[in-house]
Amino acid sequence: MEVIVFLLTVLTAGALFYRRKDGSSIRSTALKKEDIVHNYEKELKELMAPYENDKKMQIKIKKEYLQKCNSELSRNVFFDEDEAKEVLEQLSQL
Repeated sequence: MEVIVFLLTVLTAGALFYRRKDGSSIRSTALKKEDIVHNYEKELKELMAPYENDKKMQIKIKKEYLQKCNSELSRNVFFDEDEAKEVLEQLSQL
């Protein structure tokens, strides 16, 4: 009985390892980064849209949002310091 449990454990671990090695179930780091940046851009545009004619309010919202993004990116394992700066510069240009 113990041999059967051991074999099932080994086969399950092997199947999981093979699936991950294949890459079909794991998204690449580059895609995750792109998704994060795209979501930041989308959210910023949505926040600024109601104030299309009020530049002062847009600047205020953008400043607050960039501070939030900076805080999040500094804790994000996918981005190093230089990449975080690039993302913030890209967002500030919107």
